[in-house]
Amino acid sequence: MDLLTFISKLIESLAWPLASVVLALVLKRQITSLLPFVRRVKAGPLEAEFEREVRELRTSADATTSSQPPTKPSWQEEVERLAQVNPRSAIMEAWRQTENALIRTLQAKDPSLRDRDVSSTREVLRFLGERGAATPEDVAMLNQMRFLRNQAVHVESFQPTYDAAMNFVRLAGEIISRVES
Repeated sequence: MDLLTFISKLIESLAWPLASVVLALVLKRQITSLLPFVRRVKAGPLEAEFEREVRELRTSADATTSSQPPTKPSWQEEVERLAQVNPRSAIMEAWRQTENALIRTLQAKDPSLRDRDVSSTREVLRFLGERGAATPEDVAMLNQMRFLRNQAVHVESFQPTYDAAMNFVRLAGEIISRVES
């Protein structure tokens, strides 16, 4: 390989990486302003999306919560202990408990609802809103929680942190308390 071929190949292989770095430096301010809108960052076990979503839900729940602390459901302490061992399982169990409580609340409010009427979570949330058993904000929050629970169930590589699981579990307990009251 002669010198000119070597230089040509070197420039060819460095053109795109170099152009990317220059572009990133030129657009640094614009890229930085877009970072708050990034929904997913994954680096190994880090699941920034889930963490951020749960934090946002926690913030909105805190804003809508009354001044008195909600009562803790009977299942919550056990699920919090489960979060220490397996955060993913704690999220799934907290959601299962949430679904069961929502169905009980709906059926108490409207005894004509049969089990098959409330077999889908989407239907349960729709009925909650239609029958006034939950505020629109609570229904929206429950929909977001359902999405996060689906991540825990269906995304193989998903590994939530203990803190994220605890936030989810506590949020589930609070929203159940609000809907049941």
